[in-house]
Amino acid sequence: MALPPTARRKEIFEIERIFWAAFTELGIKMSYEALDLWEDVPSSPRQAARAIERYLDQVLQVTSLRREHARRIAIPYYRLVRALWIGKTLQPLEVDESGSVVAGEKRASEDLDDLREGFYGIVETLVPEAIGKRPTPSRVRGDDKIKVDLVKDLIESLNELEDLLDQIAEDDLSLQSVKAADKLSKVSTKNKSAEDFEKESEDTRLRQGAVLAAKAQRSVRDGARRTNDTLAEKDPEAIGWIRVSESGTPCGFCAMLIARGLQKKGEKLEIGTLYQSEQGAERTATGEKYHDNCQCRAIAVFSEEQVLNDPQYDLNRKYPSEWPQVTKGLGGKDALAKWREHIGTAYRSQK
Repeated sequence: MALPPTARRKEIFEIERIFWAAFTELGIKMSYEALDLWEDVPSSPRQAARAIERYLDQVLQVTSLRREHARRIAIPYYRLVRALWIGKTLQPLEVDESGSVVAGEKRASEDLDDLREGFYGIVETLVPEAIGKRPTPSRVRGDDKIKVDLVKDLIESLNELEDLLDQIAEDDLSLQSVKAADKLSKVSTKNKSAEDFEKESEDTRLRQGAVLAAKAQRSVRDGARRTNDTLAEKDPEAIGWIRVSESGTPCGFCAMLIARGLQKKGEKLEIGTLYQSEQGAERTATGEKYHDNCQCRAIAVFSEEQVLNDPQYDLNRKYPSEWPQVTKGLGGKDALAKWREHIGTAYRSQK
């Protein structure tokens, strides 16, 4: 597939920048909201347990809403970027008042400016600080009308994904809430003054609140990440994914996943020292392994040429060449430990 004109690729880059800013801001908003709710939890172990139950109910509601916002942004983003890359988009999809994905009005084609408005408009509504001035649209003669492709089972897959993310959020936050209550209950008064006990209890409360906020943030960002992963997985025009780091200085674990380069659909990963099992490799094939506070995401790829020279993918070209040299003769955890050491040294040398 031939690449679109340079002006169009520049527009795609600007759209990627806006989406990444929105994705980041939604996570930050969730963190602040989770921490704000946590302020109602006292540091006193006796009083904390019931307050943590209330916190859990509240934070799950907010997490679900913010993840819905992420999905509302991710769908028009994917439809617009696909149109700009290949001149075709996916069928209209909407998120209804209940948060479920439903079919939009059936069309054989769409106007490219309408796709732009669909993406920019929802970002301006939900995360206005992420966009600022809209990018100048690229004008290419003859392709203002974009063909619409119908992908079967897409709506069902997206709603199944949201059910799964709901369950993951409930499980993760519930478990961490239990751990938080346990940590507070284990703060001992033994050999401590009342002042020292109070300080340790408060420090423990703050640390546990930060952990819970990070898990809520991860769930919200997964609303965007995993929605795009699912769209690309079902999309016959997407050939695969490439994992990218927003910071440009990923941790060792994320750098290991970036070292896979372009992961094509249905392509078996070379296990080697990168993964301990084929099952483990397949589990991470679409970049689904994101840790708390992770800034990475997987971008859909429509042609290999898309990633050959783009500076956005410098690390995806650099790390695959470094991995075998750094981890030569090592496997499993030893290989990852050596790789993390290498990434840490490289990061420190940049500072």
